Amino acid sequence: MKKVLVTGGLGFIGSNYIKTLLTESDMDINILDNLSSQIHGDVFNFPNFLDNSRIKLFRGSINDKFLVRKALIDVDIVIHLAAETGTGQSMYEISSYNYVNSQGTAVLLEEILNLQQRPSRIILASSRSVYGEGLYLCQDTGVYSNPNSRNYESLSRKEWNYYCSNCDDLLVPKPTSEDTICKPASMYAVTKKNQEDMIVTFCAANKIDFSILRFQNVYGEGQSLQNPYTGILSIFSNRLRTNDQIPIFEDGQMTRDFVHVSDVVNSMMLSTFYSEKISKIMNVGSGIASKIIDVAEMLKVEFDSLSEIVVTEQFRVGDIRNNCADLTLISEVLDYSPRVTLADGISLFAEWVLNQDVHDDKLDMVNDELRAKNLMG
Repeated sequence: MKKVLVTGGLGFIGSNYIKTLLTESDMDINILDNLSSQIHGDVFNFPNFLDNSRIKLFRGSINDKFLVRKALIDVDIVIHLAAETGTGQSMYEISSYNYVNSQGTAVLLEEILNLQQRPSRIILASSRSVYGEGLYLCQDTGVYSNPNSRNYESLSRKEWNYYCSNCDDLLVPKPTSEDTICKPASMYAVTKKNQEDMIVTFCAANKIDFSILRFQNVYGEGQSLQNPYTGILSIFSNRLRTNDQIPIFEDGQMTRDFVHVSDVVNSMMLSTFYSEKISKIMNVGSGIASKIIDVAEMLKVEFDSLSEIVVTEQFRVGDIRNNCADLTLISEVLDYSPRVTLADGISLFAEWVLNQDVHDDKLDMVNDELRAKNLMG
């Protein structure tokens, strides 16, 4: 019987993965999680699956090398989810994001190196953020490019979009493939790219297989409703339930590739049980770009909310304009394809949210923090 270690296993994605793993396999599961209050709140309600005899919980930090060493004993596959997440917060909590995401990954790899029996595969939950803006096309010249991220000055001038440097035509966003040059636009993205680079280098040197999954904007049942720094659907949901205003940044036309958590779990399961060598970096998403303002409208209907959706023309440094994943590679390698449409996923998510407690909205607090650091205008 094989054993997996899931770091960050009690978070949103980890919990959904573990529940699926318990149902569809006989693997033993070690979980390492620090039960962060930012994600789980001040009082953590332990999920029922922790009562399963196949699970062992190691409560503590990914930077605790002694705890990591214990959690790695007899492990065949490592699922590395433990991370600080949040584009805006990462721009001023730089040391914290680097410590958990970059240094924590270094600790994990060092402890793997010290094992007599090492895992056969490491699966990393990475992020679409590593691309920065991703791929664009000038329809006049036919030239593809991935532009540099926008700065405070250009955003202050309401220069939301990108234009061709040769002919000044509006650049059109296109699905971004894994061979696109990465240009991280936030400190969070920098740390996720650091994780990728460390794992690729480490695994090549030590003959360990890897699967690096670049998740797009993940949403769904079980997403934290208490973390104001990440999860735009959760943030909107809190305000919609209390009929508070929904602010949409910039001109409201930004797009994201929203992928339901069950599709993300499917990609992880495919990576876990793939019988051949993987050793690839792959996008995981829906392959469809959706406007954030349209998603807010869809949620408003689901909640039958009286909230007003307002385009504020405010902005955050580090935010990208558009995002959509090219899924060709993961389709070819793992036979992955998204199963849940955005409409169905939002309905499932809203139904779950309505059965949860209403939590205090902290969006204004977060925005005040950003303004105080000159990271929001």
